[in-house]
Order: sequence, then C-alpha cells, then structure tokens
Amino acid sequence: MRARTWVASFLLVAACGAGARAQAVAFVNGVDGYVQVPAAANQAPTTGVTVEAWINYDDAGLGPGFRWPTVLRKNPHPGQEAYLLRVNASNSGARVLRWKIRTAAGQFHCDWPFAPGQLATWTHVAGVYDGATTTLYVDAVPVVSLSASGPFVTATGDLRIGKGDDAGGPVEVWNGQIDAVRLWPFARTAAEIAETKCLEFDGLPSLCSTWTFDGTLADGSGGTGGAGVGSYAFVPGAPGLFALPGAGAASAAPGTAACGRRLAVTTPALLGLSTFAVAWVGPAPGAPGWLAAAPAALPAPTVVAGIGVHVDFLSPFALIVPIEGGAGGVGRAPLPLPLAPALSGFVAYVQAAFAELCGPQGVGATDLLQITFL
Repeated sequence: MRARTWVASFLLVAACGAGARAQAVAFVNGVDGYVQVPAAANQAPTTGVTVEAWINYDDAGLGPGFRWPTVLRKNPHPGQEAYLLRVNASNSGARVLRWKIRTAAGQFHCDWPFAPGQLATWTHVAGVYDGATTTLYVDAVPVVSLSASGPFVTATGDLRIGKGDDAGGPVEVWNGQIDAVRLWPFARTAAEIAETKCLEFDGLPSLCSTWTFDGTLADGSGGTGGAGVGSYAFVPGAPGLFALPGAGAASAAPGTAACGRRLAVTTPALLGLSTFAVAWVGPAPGAPGWLAAAPAALPAPTVVAGIGVHVDFLSPFALIVPIEGGAGGVGRAPLPLPLAPALSGFVAYVQAAFAELCGPQGVGATDLLQITFL
C-alpha cells in the first residue's frame, strides 16, 4: 500500500494534479501594492540566476495609458534593474511577456507574445541566465533564447515582487496573482525546471530564496525577508502544486570564509526525481577539486591542508570523487534518485574543496550540505 501511495504521489507531481495548496498573493494594476525584499547578494549573483513563478494575468482589466505589469524586478530604481519579468503592455494593451537582464555588456530581453486570455489561467514562467545565454520558459518550455554575456550591471537595490519601479505611479503593479516564487543563484536546466515546476517547497540551501505566499510574505529559505507595501491580498493558490515538507537539504557547517564557495541542490531531495544533483557554486572553471560524501559528519572538523573537513571519511559507504569548477562558476554531480520508499529519511553529508588561492595553503572548502531524502 505504501509503495502505491508513493507511485501515485509521483505521478500527480509529474502531471500537476495534486490539488491546490493554500494561498497566492494578488495585486491590481493601478492600485499601489507589492512585496519588498531587502537587497541581498544572492539576488544578482555572478554565477547566473533562475527566477520562477506561477502567475495568472488579467489582460482585459488594464486601464488606459502606459502599463508595465511586473511579476518580479531586481532594483526598482528607473533604468537600473538587474533583471525583470513583466508584461510589456505599453500604452496599447500589448500582450508580450518579457524576461530582461541588464549586464555590463548591455541589455538583453526575451519577448514572448501571447494570445488574449492565454495567461488568465495559472501558468508557470521562468527566466534563466547562465552568463552566455538568457532564456524565457513558459510551462517549462523554452520559448525565447538569446546570446548574452557579462555580470549583472548592479547588485544593489531591493527585489520587488508584484511591481516594478515607481515612475508614473502604480502602472507597473501586477494585474493578477502570483504564487511559488523561487530564486536560484545559478542557471537551472530545462529538465530541472520541468521536473519541479509542480512542486512547492521551502528550505533551499546556499543562497536560494523561496516565497510560497501561504499566508506569509517571508522567504521560506531564510535568506531574505519580504514585507507587504500598499494593497495586496492572499487568495487561493495555484491548483496542482504538490506540497513538500521542505527541500530535504540544508547547510550544516560553514566553509572557508575567504572563498565563499557553496554547495546547493538542483531540485528538492525527493525520491523519484531524475534531475537531482549536488551543485558547487563559485569555483573558477576547471579548478581541480574533490567531492566527499558519507552518511555521517564529524562532531568537530578535522583540519586538512588548512581547511576544516566535516565529512566522516571513516564511516561506512564514504566516498571521494574528483571534480572541477564548471562553466560560469557552477558544476554538477548528477544523482538521479530512485523511487525507493526504503530510502525515505536517509541522511547524507556532502562537502567539496578546490585548489584556489583564496584559501589557506591554496585550498578552499565549501560548506557542509546535509541531505535528507524525502
């Protein structure tokens, strides 16, 4: 019976058919209201970014004049955004969803025209930038992709959800509902976005942020907050989202402070997900290193080559594998998770280190990642 329940749950996730979870947040264009998130380093990382949200949009309810209904924007100062996701309605009521980034190399935008009423039902959207390409996804399908380059032009300025800048009054307020916003400090793949778009979860490690809007505006991953400004309302959330009790991964001990290298997961640690991977964020491309994993951590770190090692190398099933820094400062170790209920609750500890001048004796370690299979 338990195995059938797991299989049924997994199929529901894949089909976005598990039923609505709790709440979303609603806005009305022309009425000032948004979620203000204090500026933080993870919002404009040098290693790329992925922004995801579930949205619906009333394209028939806009007033006259210029309108730019915005899902999310980093830095609300006019002309200084690092990136934004919005409808470019302009003064004609145009139906064009835009994912835009602004880097030291210029401005790059992916525009996707949509039909009247096409976004009136809940739709998953995502904007991705990996340092070489920027892509807009709709329902996990890439609809526009452009070559792009350079670091974000600014890392300052708050993050806004539900509105862009303040020029011209509340004309950049979203006109509809927003749910399950996620921000990852690296580019996710098309397969990762597709496999997890129907999941709602908190607790992502390593500078990720999650807003479920289930009666709260807070970032459930704890990186940055969220405060309501003006008019907004909690309403029934996007149907079909499958709720997870967290993401099954957390940073358990710090790495080498001078290096700032971090471990992350590319999906929640949910048994049955084929795109699960451990990712390392920050090391230079090609930097040689190792990745250690074990079912136990040391009670106190052991110092090796000047860095603190937390993984218990002597525990059963411990392993060490060679790795290197990936393109754009992000590398992955794929670990497809079998649909095996017996592994539920299994805990693994993972840490990586790289030969880099930022650390003592030319070596720098990442934080320790604790993974609990869900």
